[in-house]
Amino acid sequence: MTQGVYVNGQYPRTKQELVEAVKSAPDSVRLIATSLHGGEFDGPISRMPLEYPCYIVGPSPAQRKWYANIRRLRTGGFRVR
Repeated sequence: MTQGVYVNGQYPRTKQELVEAVKSAPDSVRLIATSLHGGEFDGPISRMPLEYPCYIVGPSPAQRKWYANIRRLRTGGFRVR
């Protein structure tokens, strides 16, 4: 299931904008749960479970122009692909 993401309360226009925000200010990045059935993390990426695979669609869940995934690593930090 794909989720949406906000950077400073707005949808990032590009995947590169998301990558830069995760690297420089991870507290500004917030995941948006989109599933009607639950089970998705909703909140700032700094609080997401370790090794939680999160698949992002951007710039918004309605406009699917790019895709990414974010994972909070056990060693600290995040991986964005």
